[in-house]
Amino acid sequence: MVLHMSVATVFTQILVRTTSLLPGVNDGRVSLRDYLFRIVPMASFNAIGLVLGNSAYKWISLSYIQMIKACTPIPLLMLSIIVGSERRSLALFIIVCTVSFGIILSSVGELHFSMIGFIIQFTAIISDSFRMIVMELFMRDLKLDTLSLLYYSAPTTVVLISIGFYCIESATFDSTILFDSQFCFVIFLNCCMAFVLNIAAIHLLSSTSAMVIGISGPMKDMLLVFISFVMFKDPITSIQLLGFSISLIGLYLYRAYKIDPNSVYDIPNDLLQAILSIIRGLYLRIISLNQQRNFSHSTSNDANDDDGIILDMNNLDSEIGDRDNNVAIIGDDDSNRPLIQAHRKG
Repeated sequence: MVLHMSVATVFTQILVRTTSLLPGVNDGRVSLRDYLFRIVPMASFNAIGLVLGNSAYKWISLSYIQMIKACTPIPLLMLSIIVGSERRSLALFIIVCTVSFGIILSSVGELHFSMIGFIIQFTAIISDSFRMIVMELFMRDLKLDTLSLLYYSAPTTVVLISIGFYCIESATFDSTILFDSQFCFVIFLNCCMAFVLNIAAIHLLSSTSAMVIGISGPMKDMLLVFISFVMFKDPITSIQLLGFSISLIGLYLYRAYKIDPNSVYDIPNDLLQAILSIIRGLYLRIISLNQQRNFSHSTSNDANDDDGIILDMNNLDSEIGDRDNNVAIIGDDDSNRPLIQAHRKG
């Protein structure tokens, strides 16, 4: 986290000196008051969310973290209503709960509950919700561009995250890894990707709203599961497919709500049937792929068993051949003939 924001700080400092891509910085739109009362709180919420969100992995399982993160749109909706960026609506609340419930259902698994971990992760999502709301208001009021906002917020975030790193992880951090060339190369590429991701997230927020980002978060989870299923052959269970299907319907309802708040009460039946048909097709396809994978696995096991049987037969033949050779050796020796004859009489 410290390295990610440090690279963002360096890149924005280079860009502001070599290009004209940061008009908000060049025009001096951010005053000292704006920095203290808007940038610093936004960076503080960002640092708290990042530090606590990563610390929660020490206490609770990944499945439980995903379930808690799935509830992010709910506090985000409440904060959006408070600041006036979203209006109060029972339909919108039901849609948000539908999306969250779908992700929670898809994350059901072996849960290792810890009250400390739950409090840490829940505090992290509340802090991140505040960050998105403050960022949305700040960009709306000052008409600040994406890179300029990152230029002001990244250095402050680095300082705050460094404090959290010193208090939580400095005692267990192995500094010798920083001298590994392969690690440095990989982490540099990772930081560059994080820089692009920060730009994309801020630009999306400036073009839409914090609620859109919160409600579209489950799409990332669904995409990750689908990619892992295709590339790494990770199985998808029926309960996961059901949960993602519920979230997909909720996302469609949110899109319809943003176009026309009254349209969610009058959704055409043929459109719902089309959505259900797509979900049913995906379900059958995933079941078919899982069956093929299980069949190929069982076939490989049978082939291994056959190889074992053939190997045992070969060993048996070799043992019989060794016994015949021993008998032949004994029979060719004249000194052993009385023993063979005595054995036959017996």
